[in-house]
Amino acid sequence: MRKIFCLLIVPLILLTAVNSCKNKKVSKRKVDPGFGQYIAAFTSGVVSAESIVEVRLVNDYKNPIEPGQELEAGIFTVTPKLSGKAYWKDPRTIEFRSDSRMKSGGVYNVNVKIGKLMEVPEKYNNLKFNFQVIKQSFSFTGEGLQSYDKSDMKSQKYKGYLTTADIINDDEIESVLTASLDGEEKPISWTHTGDGKIHHFVVDSLLRTEDKRELVVRWDGNRIAVDEKGKEEVEIPALNVFKLMSATVIQQPEQYVSLRFSDPLKKDQNLKGLIRIDAQSTFRFIIDGNEVRAYPQYRLAGRRTIEIEEGIKNALDYALKKSKKLELIFENIKPAVRLLGKGVISPSSQGLILPFEAVSLKAVDLRVIEIFENNVHQFLQDNRMGGHERLRRVGRLVLQKRIDLGKNEAIDLRKWNAHTIDVASFIDVNPGAIYRLELRFRKDYSLYGCEDEEEKEDNLATVDEMIAEQELENEMKEWDKPGWYDDYYYPRGYRWNERENPCHVSYYRSGRFINRNIFASDLGLIAKAGNNKSITFAVTNLLTAQPETGVELEVYNYQKQLMARLKSDNQGFATVQLDRKPFLLVAKKGNQRGYLRLDDGSSLSLSNFDVGGARIQKGIKGFIYGERGVWRPGDKLFLTFVLEDAGKTLPENHPVIFELLNPEGQTVVHRVSTSGVNGFYSFNCETDAEAPTGNWMARVKVGGASFTKRVKIETVKPNRLKINLDFGTDILKSKASGQNLDMEVKWLHGATARNLKSNVSLKFSPTKTSFEKYKSYIFDDPAKEFEADEQVVFDGKVDQNGKAVIPLNLKGNKSAPGMLNANFVTRVFEEGGDFSIDMQRVKFAPYNSFVGMKMPESKRGWYLTDTDHELKIATVDAEGNPVDRKKIVVKVYKIDWRWWWDSSEENLASYIRRSSTRIVDYKTISTKNGQATYKLNIEYNDWTDYGRYLIQVFDQESGHSTGTTAYFSEYYGRSPEGMPGNANMLSFVSDKDKYEVGEEATVTIPSSKTGKALVSIETGAKVLDAFWVETDSRESKFSFNITPDMAPNAYVHVSLIQPHANVENDLPIRMYGVIPIMVEDPATRLNPEIDMPEVLEPEKEFVVNVSEKDGKPMTYTIAVVDDGLLDLTRFKTPNPWYTFYAREALGVKTWDMFDLVMGAFGARLENAFAIGGDEDLKGKKQAKANRFKPVVMFYGPFTLHSGDSKKHRIEMPNYVGSVRTMVVAGNKGAYGNAQKTSKVRKPLMVLATLPRVVGPDETVKLPVTVFAMDPKVKDVKVRIQPNEYLLPQDGKEKAIVFEKTGEQVVNFDLKVAPKLGIARVKVVAESGNLKATYDIELDVRNPNPRVVNVTDTLLTNGKTFEMTVDLPGMEGTNKAVLELSNIPPIDFGRRLEYLIDYPHGCIEQTTSSVFPQMYLNGVVELTADQKVRIEENIRAGLTRLLKFQMANGGFSYWPGGNYASSWGTSYAGHFMLMAEEKGYTLPIGLKSSWLKYQKSAAKSWKKSTYEGYSYRRNDLLQAYRLYTLALADVPDLASMNRLREQSNLSNDAKWRLAATYRIIGKKEVAEELISGLSTEVKSYREHSGSFGSSLRDKAMILETLSLLGQRTKAFPLVQEISKKLSADSWMSTQTTAYCLVAMAEFAGGENPGQMSFSYTLNGKTEEMISYSPVKQIPIEVKSGKPNVKIENLSDAVLYTRVIAGGIPVAGDSTAVEKNLKLRIVYKDMQGKVIDVSKLQQGTDFKAEVTIENPSVNKYEQMALTQIFPSGWEILNTRFGEVDQVNENDIPDYQDIRDDRVYSYFDLDRYKDKTFTIALTAAYVGKYYLPTISCEAMYDNNINARKPGQWVEVVK
Repeated sequence: MRKIFCLLIVPLILLTAVNSCKNKKVSKRKVDPGFGQYIAAFTSGVVSAESIVEVRLVNDYKNPIEPGQELEAGIFTVTPKLSGKAYWKDPRTIEFRSDSRMKSGGVYNVNVKIGKLMEVPEKYNNLKFNFQVIKQSFSFTGEGLQSYDKSDMKSQKYKGYLTTADIINDDEIESVLTASLDGEEKPISWTHTGDGKIHHFVVDSLLRTEDKRELVVRWDGNRIAVDEKGKEEVEIPALNVFKLMSATVIQQPEQYVSLRFSDPLKKDQNLKGLIRIDAQSTFRFIIDGNEVRAYPQYRLAGRRTIEIEEGIKNALDYALKKSKKLELIFENIKPAVRLLGKGVISPSSQGLILPFEAVSLKAVDLRVIEIFENNVHQFLQDNRMGGHERLRRVGRLVLQKRIDLGKNEAIDLRKWNAHTIDVASFIDVNPGAIYRLELRFRKDYSLYGCEDEEEKEDNLATVDEMIAEQELENEMKEWDKPGWYDDYYYPRGYRWNERENPCHVSYYRSGRFINRNIFASDLGLIAKAGNNKSITFAVTNLLTAQPETGVELEVYNYQKQLMARLKSDNQGFATVQLDRKPFLLVAKKGNQRGYLRLDDGSSLSLSNFDVGGARIQKGIKGFIYGERGVWRPGDKLFLTFVLEDAGKTLPENHPVIFELLNPEGQTVVHRVSTSGVNGFYSFNCETDAEAPTGNWMARVKVGGASFTKRVKIETVKPNRLKINLDFGTDILKSKASGQNLDMEVKWLHGATARNLKSNVSLKFSPTKTSFEKYKSYIFDDPAKEFEADEQVVFDGKVDQNGKAVIPLNLKGNKSAPGMLNANFVTRVFEEGGDFSIDMQRVKFAPYNSFVGMKMPESKRGWYLTDTDHELKIATVDAEGNPVDRKKIVVKVYKIDWRWWWDSSEENLASYIRRSSTRIVDYKTISTKNGQATYKLNIEYNDWTDYGRYLIQVFDQESGHSTGTTAYFSEYYGRSPEGMPGNANMLSFVSDKDKYEVGEEATVTIPSSKTGKALVSIETGAKVLDAFWVETDSRESKFSFNITPDMAPNAYVHVSLIQPHANVENDLPIRMYGVIPIMVEDPATRLNPEIDMPEVLEPEKEFVVNVSEKDGKPMTYTIAVVDDGLLDLTRFKTPNPWYTFYAREALGVKTWDMFDLVMGAFGARLENAFAIGGDEDLKGKKQAKANRFKPVVMFYGPFTLHSGDSKKHRIEMPNYVGSVRTMVVAGNKGAYGNAQKTSKVRKPLMVLATLPRVVGPDETVKLPVTVFAMDPKVKDVKVRIQPNEYLLPQDGKEKAIVFEKTGEQVVNFDLKVAPKLGIARVKVVAESGNLKATYDIELDVRNPNPRVVNVTDTLLTNGKTFEMTVDLPGMEGTNKAVLELSNIPPIDFGRRLEYLIDYPHGCIEQTTSSVFPQMYLNGVVELTADQKVRIEENIRAGLTRLLKFQMANGGFSYWPGGNYASSWGTSYAGHFMLMAEEKGYTLPIGLKSSWLKYQKSAAKSWKKSTYEGYSYRRNDLLQAYRLYTLALADVPDLASMNRLREQSNLSNDAKWRLAATYRIIGKKEVAEELISGLSTEVKSYREHSGSFGSSLRDKAMILETLSLLGQRTKAFPLVQEISKKLSADSWMSTQTTAYCLVAMAEFAGGENPGQMSFSYTLNGKTEEMISYSPVKQIPIEVKSGKPNVKIENLSDAVLYTRVIAGGIPVAGDSTAVEKNLKLRIVYKDMQGKVIDVSKLQQGTDFKAEVTIENPSVNKYEQMALTQIFPSGWEILNTRFGEVDQVNENDIPDYQDIRDDRVYSYFDLDRYKDKTFTIALTAAYVGKYYLPTISCEAMYDNNINARKPGQWVEVVK
């Protein structure tokens, strides 16, 4: 609720009006104006019950204070007495905060003893004032029954809303309303608006039955002390009844009749004649579910009869059986006023004119407030030129006058009419002053037809009018007193419940009045600033458009300090260099003044112009490149940053910061470098082998600028085959004859790939359609929805030469919006099953011709109704050549404005199919020579014709269509609310597209004879030149020379300015536009050269010689990379030149004030939408196989001097194939690259193939391909050398004979051993003295989840326990531990492992993973290694918190979030403080920023809301916040006391607040707070807020009891929590962590005593005494089943547990569906269901998983896990250059690994989602298909799984 300060517009009326219903007059206490010397403002008027009472001083309080410091008692008093206290908000502001809501309607008197705060004369010792609280009331509005679905007859809901006079707690207003269906109470769901005054409700799940039912909605205000009650009875019709339920007239904004029926209606029926009013049937109908909206042609008034005829049909085609007549009342238009046009500045050519419209009014009251010239800077600090904040400080009311509107008898004042007021005829206009004009109206001025109201004569003054004159005199006195001006106004006799009734005075109040600022000036101001801190000014005369000379210009900063003073020259120009950012330009010449704000938000929008490109940041440029286009998780990344600082803005050795961020935005690598080589900085880093896949980001920050590059991390494998595709054309065509794809395949090392199976698939995706000769035409149809299935264009073998000719018989798709991308995915399979892949995108024309359209240029940014607008239409073939077409159909649709105005993705296709779509024009035309025109004229009937239209053009011969949207309006200078425009846009051209340095450019602009053009040549950083051009009629030309500083491009910015009173045309006073000028400088290119062998040998050294063609000096890097990796993404060798000399975005901002000139149409709304031209906590990991070792060698940077060359000696690893050597070079603004491809081979070579991973007990075939490249190679022996994880089944050695050169394949059968680890196999081929080897290593993985078995027992003195431990997992996966404790077991190890291994990382989960680890040392005896690891984990956790911390000090839920998580901030702070207490050093700034946020949040807390919404646990959030402040030794006692005194304080908040008081030493208060409180907590679980659960809250209670030393009372909780922790039950991360922390704190609270015991492990016995609460002893599990024996030697009870965990060989074989349904089918590429138990090698197929939510609740944070057999390959194409086309649902995030896919998503109630993964049966063998599972990550009650099975891949 906004605070209202000292309401100075008729405050007496306000105070008496609100209390009029009580017939009790409340007088406003007068305040001596002399207080203005000391008091700036105070609360007054009518305020909300939750308002804060404020007093603001003129100067700072003399003594030092802290924000939130309590004011000395006795200074601030309120009567009647309010429970609360006064605090210092800041050195000038005192706030009184009431502990409870103020009394509804109450009047409060305030006395502030000013004399105790400062020295004042005696009469000013006491400031006395009063205010009144809004009297609470509410009203009920029922909106009727609605059907859920447009075809669902059974389910309905009832909607409505309650409106309250004042803000109210959500739970309070919800208590007012109840609903019952046939006597059974129904739940009500609520949605509350942010202002707390409108409360929407829905009575849900109202099922229709065979009999009618009755819903009764009751409201009773007694529960909120409001005398208001009633009920609404709503009939729920029987299922077999179809009838009219209600008829309502909706008056505003457009008049229509709402008819609600019992059933949803048939959508496309014609209702004409079936619904009539007074026998008239001329309506426009919209059918929406069970509602019909009938719009009359014109507004109706009075009583009318509506007839509903038989024949109206429901959605099932059943007709209405009975007609019905109803009488409805249509109202007149209520009295209203609205402004016309826009603008603030009024040149002397038109005077101070205020245009407006009025309806149902005979007069208005004009009020004028003058903002004085010497106060304008202060005014603009808080406002733009049209603003009105803090007016009393800068202005004064100078006029209030009645203006009659009814003098012209020809005007029907009951309709909207336009009027103007010349303000200059009423006041003397002072130069430099701004005037605020307000129009108000009273009930006496109303022409609204009210019954029993006598007509009054205009010349007789009413009592109210005389009172108003007296009140105006009183108000004028108020302007001499301190306080804030506000335009709130409530008339005498105001009643809230009559506020919408024009027949009552309550209607005539604030909110219905209009206002505008006007400033008289003839000066036109323009300013331009780039990144070089230089500003250029231009001054013109608004009346003549000529430059103004000798104008004094003053530049001020925000604090009104003069920065520069200068004068305009004879061309009106002035330039100044500033060292800081300016705020305001003030122009003075004689009596003329001008003002121009220079803040960023006021600059002109450039979003409609071609100003995109690379943006120069802080005067520097940068380029990031890598050595390839995709990396595997675990690979090393060689990333290089090239810095160009042409302006020498950075000091020497300036730090360059490099960061690598994963797909979740988390920073994984952070490096700082100060030692670049000639601007080259190398950042070599690597990702983790388990790093998430997807799009990562490399980011470099330097000198305040930031540069980024997308880095693709995917589980790829390099190609071994070279695939070349030749399409023979740039554009593929539909049904074109002789259209072929030529494919050639070779091994990378150069050998021909003979007779290999190949598959080429194709999928289409939309792309923009454009043709060179038709650049401004639109060729795409936004109203078409395109979908296309994948198709196979080739599935066969290449021939003996490795070639294939593939016919492309491509067919068009009529749903295509225009041109398509043809995305080809080509795979060629080796004989062993492995395949190489190529992805390529080619344009495809699905139509034999295309139709395009060009809208006429819009002079005002939108188009006038009732005016002909000529659209140009073109028809062309696929190459863009004109063709003639005879049947071109044009359709024009009106688009519903409210539906359309949404910044999300537009879906016109679904919109134009809606029942509410209105076709306004339909015409057929023809084109000749590919050209035609169409005249578009939108007829204006009423305001509904304003807005947005869709124009579609169809070529009926080809099937193609195009479309666009346009805006239409009736009035010049006025557009409908929310309608953006292209106002003032100027289009012009240059004579060439590209220039070289030294040439001359000529520009042609459209113009008028009386105008003048300001031309500015600008770059990405600064203004190069500015000059005026005298304009001619129709068009003007000017020229300028191209200079080197214009490379790579410059911009020509033209402002075409006309005289304000110009009558030669109706163009705006200023139009502006920008075009790019492309410039190339040959001196900026380098030409590196590479000299090296064409053929290289494996494991041999080779030499690379690098030089520059012309002997230029250069710095360079060199990379040698496997072509098999580069081909995956069709990687191009990086060339910095294309980045550094890519087109730069315009970096100059332009400001002017012409949009503010009245009568000069502006684009302020458009500007508001301007978009510019931019385009480790887990410790040591288990070792993993490096499955595909990349052949990548990177060196540099190196520097060559002029004329030099450099040799590099490099050794090739054991690799055969092809490599590309790449050089990237740069030097002082010149850049270039070079590349060379070399084959890597030798006479005898070998390649072997295995899957990416394998599993235990699987069988797999190992194909070995042997290449004999020399005819001398004949007899070859091939042998394999596997390690213990791979067991040969048919021997280790085989022999083959070559009769000629070529390749042969040898197969070996292997079985995987039943254990986990890294399998390795070495393949050796020998022939004579020739030898070749090939190494493979791969993971043996078990995808099954870990199983943990726990055996526990309780031993008393002398008792023993013995058992043999059954190990649940396969060899290599088992772990076992003996745990002994003298407290109930808490399973610390297992639960902590769960937290550490949790795969997600929000603020709560991050904190939970490390928080409990701090307590391990106090609970469990740790080894030295364990202690070191825990310390590393905690430090890493503290550092990671920085990624969540926001600028305000709070912690966001996810890294980089936009708002702070209240619980997450306190929880992370709790961990941080405890870490600091235990001696950890906190990151700099972490704690201080957090404290600042916590203090502020604690002081501003209100119980009613949490982050804007009602939240019942909000008091716990505050209690926890205060707890952390107390821990930090900065307790907020005032806030603690305020919370303590809250009514209805929850028990969980009391427990936490008690802990807070205990920390600060107030144990008695703490004990009093929890006296009598139960430790029981009602069962609950939440996914947000405090992330709490009943068990978490019990752990917090345990923590409090431990702090208070009440261990006896705590012990039952200890037992309960221990039992839960030890059980095999699911807990959230928050519950798990807090339980562990609380239990550890309890265990460490006092000396637990000693444990004495003996234990025997595998026959070895030891005795031990331990003083820790818990002792863990590892159990050796390598040999057999271990035997364990324990004897208790102490007097106390000994809790004994044996914990054994491992991964079993076999997974869960059961299917489960728990509140979730999961279906999986496997289909071939044609969609036919297949059996995957036995698949032929090379089969392509799809796994299709459907997840269904059967519940009434939305499921969030769902995770689908699909692990595939080792012999199947996942077909992942998202790293290639093809478009990603999804045939089913798209997850929010998808992580694709070698053998599995994780998909994350949300699922709405009753909805399902289907996810498809493409697969290939690649490797011959027998494999296990693991369980497929899906779960809600935060709720174990929502999950489903399908069991695994064995599958085969056969030849």
